[in-house]
Amino acid sequence: DNAGNTVHYTLDNAGNRVKEDTKDAAGTLKRTLSRVYNQLGQLKTQATAASDPTDFEYDANGNATKVTDALATATQSEYDPLNRLSRTLQDVAGIKADTKFDYDALDNLTKVTDPKGLDTRYEYNGFGDLVKLTSPDTGVTSYTYDSAGNRATQTDARGNTTAYGYDALDR
Repeated sequence: DNAGNTVHYTLDNAGNRVKEDTKDAAGTLKRTLSRVYNQLGQLKTQATAASDPTDFEYDANGNATKVTDALATATQSEYDPLNRLSRTLQDVAGIKADTKFDYDALDNLTKVTDPKGLDTRYEYNGFGDLVKLTSPDTGVTSYTYDSAGNRATQTDARGNTTAYGYDALDR
């Protein structure tokens, strides 16, 4: 990076990163991260040099069903029959925070219900482009697109519009 830090990766026989060392420009070790994978190549445990482990569990479809961080905070995830995330349940200091996710027939996320029961809704056009986001926090944000499918404008709840421009290569 710009500060001269380097990252060295150690890979296992399957190509998984099992160790990651970050050193500063002088070569002093700044951070170490180790990872352990299960027989299916899924991340099982990730830990820092201080041994702050985060553990991962999966269902038969390979979806992460439980993540337990170094503070023993567990986040459980449930999936619908199409393997889309449908619910997360996070236990924070004994308080269960339940978040639910809904999708349309095209797999677009249409609604997120937060732990307070507040809904954030998403609406899409026929091309699957987000055209409207309705949030209890930020209000309504709308989006338009050009004929190439690039976002043309974004208008927030205050009526502030941001216009986007692209060159001939859609950059």
